[in-house]
Amino acid sequence: MNVTQSADNPLLHHSVKKRLLVNTLHILIGLLAVISFNLVDTWFISQLGVDALSAMGYLGPVVLILIAVLIGTEMTASIHVAESVALNDRRRTAHTILAGLSFSQVITLPISVIGFFAAPAIFNLLGANNQIALLGQDYLKIWFLGYPLLAFCMVGTGLLRGGGNAKSAGRLLLLATLINVVIDPLLIFGVAQWDGLGIVGAAWASFLARLVCSVFVVKILKDKYQLHEHQLEGLNRHIALWSEFIALTATVAFNRLLIPLSTAIATIMIAQFGDFAVAAFGLTNLLTTLPLAFVLAINAAVVPFIKQNLSLNQHERVVEGLRFVVWLVLGWGVVQAVFFWLIYPFIVISFTKDPLVADLLEFYFQWVPLTLTGTGLFLVNNAVCYSFKQNRDVLMLNLLRCVGFYLPCVYLGGQYGGSYGVFIGISLANIMMGLLALYRLKQVINTSKDPFPY
Repeated sequence: MNVTQSADNPLLHHSVKKRLLVNTLHILIGLLAVISFNLVDTWFISQLGVDALSAMGYLGPVVLILIAVLIGTEMTASIHVAESVALNDRRRTAHTILAGLSFSQVITLPISVIGFFAAPAIFNLLGANNQIALLGQDYLKIWFLGYPLLAFCMVGTGLLRGGGNAKSAGRLLLLATLINVVIDPLLIFGVAQWDGLGIVGAAWASFLARLVCSVFVVKILKDKYQLHEHQLEGLNRHIALWSEFIALTATVAFNRLLIPLSTAIATIMIAQFGDFAVAAFGLTNLLTTLPLAFVLAINAAVVPFIKQNLSLNQHERVVEGLRFVVWLVLGWGVVQAVFFWLIYPFIVISFTKDPLVADLLEFYFQWVPLTLTGTGLFLVNNAVCYSFKQNRDVLMLNLLRCVGFYLPCVYLGGQYGGSYGVFIGISLANIMMGLLALYRLKQVINTSKDPFPY
């Protein structure tokens, strides 16, 4: 078994700033593709009316919760692969990839079956009226059917990134988005004499796009890491790796679940102001993922960078990378705020004709975007903590973010400012979490060159 250091590994030897930036941009292409995937769905569905858009607003937290589970698996598998690749241990890398893919199916298949039959109850729990619930539950059923395919896409591309192959991961996600863009309008609105499937058509378009992406990601992993040579070496090996995955996967998933759970609670709070408020809130949550894609790309790039360099005790490179990442996020915060201030009128008229929804969207884009810098710093701090195996710190910080900052600010904003006050509350929560994250990141950066117990 070859466990020597790979001399041509760019994460270990190339320029820190250049490598992090290049990997971030490659990953960003994939993330923008995923976000465009969802935005395209939402834009086409918004053409069906406010009820359909409101249904998507109720679906938002549910989808985020389900994706959080996959993010936990994706990050865990990516971290394990990064360690194996840093040591150039090909056999361990192959076993980790097989275990990651199989583990994702063990988790998602039961959820897919349960969720399919529980879709009506989910909408009742969220407080949707009967008309909106009927629209949304049919979409959600198909979404659950494609959940295992989404697992292959997310975990598979995460494994590619963990191995340093961010470019292929980005291209696969872009392919899925392009397929979705082409199929979406055909299935939603129909062709010629066929009237289409409405909101359910969007769900089937997503299903087909993820199916194609799944086939390609598995093939690329199989060819690159010679998985066929290791897949029959024993189920016990995979089960042993699953047991290693469980703890970190559960921690990451739970921390990621806190955000959509708090969003679901906030949605219930906001429902008192009317369906227009839920539609606007759901749309802003979706649109917020666009600027945050850059931060998520940084996170996905920095985790394997830190893990591989820590594996070889190259702490100076880690500290240099962290300094660069903090300045990158601060610069991103200003750029994305200016961008939204300039284009928000176009966004509003593109997504809704309802004056109440439009007014809320305009208010959001005037006040909230700059404060997303705080969210960006908070997410980077979480990624850094995971890389240093400080899982308990991430849990406490996320609990503080949701229970101490976000939900109280949303509640108080709604009580004193109505639906507009909700967005003011979100801005204040973003600022507070950003200051906390910046303090913690500075503590790490300003320590000695060998500060990390590993």
